Amino acid sequence: MNEARPLAGLKVLELGALIAGPFCAKILAEFGADVIKIEPPGQGDPLRKWRYVKDGTSVWWHVQSRGKKSIALDLRKPEGQAIARKLALAADIVVENFRPGTMEEWGMGYDALAAANPGLVMVRISGYGQTGPYRERPGFGVIGEAMGGLRHVTGTPDRPPSRTGISIGDTLSALYGVIGAMMALESRRKTGRGQVVDVALYESVFSVMESLLPEFDAKYPMLSRREVIDFMVRDPGNTSSICACACSPFAARKTSKPAWRRLMSISSAIAASSSTTSTRLIETSARGPGQRTAFSTCSIGECRTSVPLTI
Repeated sequence: MNEARPLAGLKVLELGALIAGPFCAKILAEFGADVIKIEPPGQGDPLRKWRYVKDGTSVWWHVQSRGKKSIALDLRKPEGQAIARKLALAADIVVENFRPGTMEEWGMGYDALAAANPGLVMVRISGYGQTGPYRERPGFGVIGEAMGGLRHVTGTPDRPPSRTGISIGDTLSALYGVIGAMMALESRRKTGRGQVVDVALYESVFSVMESLLPEFDAKYPMLSRREVIDFMVRDPGNTSSICACACSPFAARKTSKPAWRRLMSISSAIAASSSTTSTRLIETSARGPGQRTAFSTCSIGECRTSVPLTI
């Protein structure tokens, strides 16, 4: 079956654990690559016991590790390092997500491996990249999401930043690792030499923050988190807006007058059938012709949020 897939015949060695590195290797495996995963003896990858466990193993583990072969090696011992090095010298791609410098301590840095395997591509995923003042700090998805800016604009302005619900920082980094590996293989096809794909968690998150940074730098420098979210909700230049009240989310877009009339009809039906949420829709000329503002007010528990929405 693998012979029909685009990466059939590609040899990948996966080192590391948990999310970013293994997710990168999982994508390669799904497209036909032959992936060998190295785990520590005993408990193995900690992901085996994360989240919901069924029959002694995390169901997430089965999703993350399908299509891979797994071997147990103690990389802290010379014997384990020697076996891993032998596997790396026969691989097309090595994926690792250890703290920068760890592979070098084990004699498996890129320069050492590439000396014997010049076509090797090494995907290195870490919190802050392989160089720079933060390189030796441990990096996790939650930190990358915060430093990259995602947590700053997630949640409601009167509460602490919220998690997105999934490990998006790790996943984005893993996908960039896959993209980088494919580019490196194409470069190897032309030059015969491999290279390092250096992926930082915070940079991966920052890259998908759209135009938020230049917008705030040009229009609203030094905004607080409350002001940032408020800007995203109410700014007339924003193409879509969402109510900041988590109890009663109300999404709307700038639209035509017929759509405005439909929205008013829907809001009237909501108000008639719900005792927890009321929506006031008013026309305003302050935002220019054809633009209107909706006020969504939540009355669940102690929440009394009233947020204007541009539509």
